[in-house]
Amino acid sequence: MPARILFALVAAVLAALALPAVSHADDFAAAPTRIVVPFAPGGGTDIIARTLAQEMGKTLGGNVIVENKPGAGTIIGTEYVAKAAPDGRWSWRPSPTP
Repeated sequence: MPARILFALVAAVLAALALPAVSHADDFAAAPTRIVVPFAPGGGTDIIARTLAQEMGKTLGGNVIVENKPGAGTIIGTEYVAKAAPDGRWSWRPSPTP
């Protein structure tokens, strides 16, 4: 088999394999992604999360929502994320300090 035909065949197979990934990417951008901050709004962690959400929205091409779930030493926000649907659209933003 000549090299050109082999190359064209491999390229066609790779292109066919990439098509489902492209359609899945469109589905992912359709629903919002959420960042849960386990602290009250207006703090340092909230500001960092909102800045991150803005840049993530540009990169992902969809909406990124920041939800503040303060209380019980971050346990409320942590449980909220732990019980969320495992669909890859949830992120937890703990405190940046040790």
